[in-house]
Amino acid sequence: MLALDQRMAAIQPQHCRSLVPNYPSGCSLLQELNGGSHYGETYWSNWEACGTSGCSLLGSNPEETLYSTCSLGRLASYYVDVRNALHILAALQFAHAHNIRLSIKNTGHDFFGRSVAPNSLVIWMHNLYTLKFYKNFTASNCPSANSQNVGEMGAGVIAGDAFQYFSTQGMDITSGFEATVGLAGGYGQGGGLGSFTTTYGLMVDNAVEFEVVTADGEVRIINKCNDPELFWAMRGGGGGTFAVLTKYRVQLFPSLPIHAEYFPASFSVSLVSVYGDDSKLKNTTASFAQFLNSRTDLNVSENDYISYPTYANYLSVTQAVAGATEPAGIFSILGSRLIPCSIFTAPDPVDALVDGVIKGIATARSLIPLTGTQVVLESPLSNLDSSNATSAHPAWRDAIWHVIHVGEWREPLAPAVLKNATNGFLQLLDPLKALTPNGGVYLNEAHYEEPEWQETFFGSKYDALLKIKNNYDPTHIFDCWKCVGWRGEQE
Repeated sequence: MLALDQRMAAIQPQHCRSLVPNYPSGCSLLQELNGGSHYGETYWSNWEACGTSGCSLLGSNPEETLYSTCSLGRLASYYVDVRNALHILAALQFAHAHNIRLSIKNTGHDFFGRSVAPNSLVIWMHNLYTLKFYKNFTASNCPSANSQNVGEMGAGVIAGDAFQYFSTQGMDITSGFEATVGLAGGYGQGGGLGSFTTTYGLMVDNAVEFEVVTADGEVRIINKCNDPELFWAMRGGGGGTFAVLTKYRVQLFPSLPIHAEYFPASFSVSLVSVYGDDSKLKNTTASFAQFLNSRTDLNVSENDYISYPTYANYLSVTQAVAGATEPAGIFSILGSRLIPCSIFTAPDPVDALVDGVIKGIATARSLIPLTGTQVVLESPLSNLDSSNATSAHPAWRDAIWHVIHVGEWREPLAPAVLKNATNGFLQLLDPLKALTPNGGVYLNEAHYEEPEWQETFFGSKYDALLKIKNNYDPTHIFDCWKCVGWRGEQE
């Protein structure tokens, strides 16, 4: 058995007790934690706690504890700080030998808390932090996958750093909105939605090749020629369940200016366009802008078009928005649904959709004081995946809206209040589900208590995904909440 040497570390509850007086008043440490640079934190505080026990501090006043009992909560007692594939192999051997549950974590930016599990050994990927650019890329034993302008990211790279690096090469990556998202983990394996999706497709549509470590300890370079079924499964079937991804190679695109239009009001409208000039955005939104400005019941404080040379320059905007809407130490819950184009072809379903969204807004606000609803217009309509190259939910390919209801709170809720909110956020989706039978959601932005999760998260591709899961991981050493192959809470 390979030795884990100094790569395995233990988390001790007493350590967090001693941190309280050391937190700076400016919360700079909490902001640092948002990037996932320390193992024992998640982006949303719900996933660090277990019931009424945890070790989180109040984000607005980090000298104040949130729990009377300081404990590890849902966090694992031990983790392996991975710096190369051999460390993963050693962790797998150790877990097999001692029948220990494994979990895989990058930044902890996960609405399901799938990257943490109590009483497990964590494979922590955050320090695999390499970035490379290939002007001419040669795929491993797969000439048909050779390409130009391919980027390579280690498993720990976050979106902001990827954008900045590839921008120096004159390239953009089909990444997400928030700079702190770890691209190669659940994001890049579960779909990958962002400002470039409408133009270039999901991130999984642009995946070229992966380096992974499978459950048998083998390091594999997978693409459409080598282990093609595993490559297909990891292009949309979600992270944390098929293999441990160490490197993600993805198609890049020449950088283009970013044009944005903002309508801050009692609600906020933000439209982003990726084109050489801003004429298309202005022409598309002219009537909408006129409509908003003519409303006497709205106070539009700003109506402006702003352009940025590249998406890397636009990151300052996305970081400011994320800091305002998802500050450090926040708790969160959400529910979502993909809405297909067919809904918009007749007045009756459109009316029902509007009613359903409005009802969801009202229901959310009755459950949690701080809520928001997003109608995201980013969908891969330019890439219909007619060749079935990815395992992303088929509902993506004709979706035009991605409706998201979000609830947030700053301090732990009483168990009964939390249960009521959890159930309520699931029920508020019922009108949208009734409108979209056999539909689905974005795997990474869904309700974690979804009862029909196989169909809702994976659609018609679940059976094929499960077969591949059982082939490459027959003992289910990789397991996470409502991922492919999940066998229930008892596991």
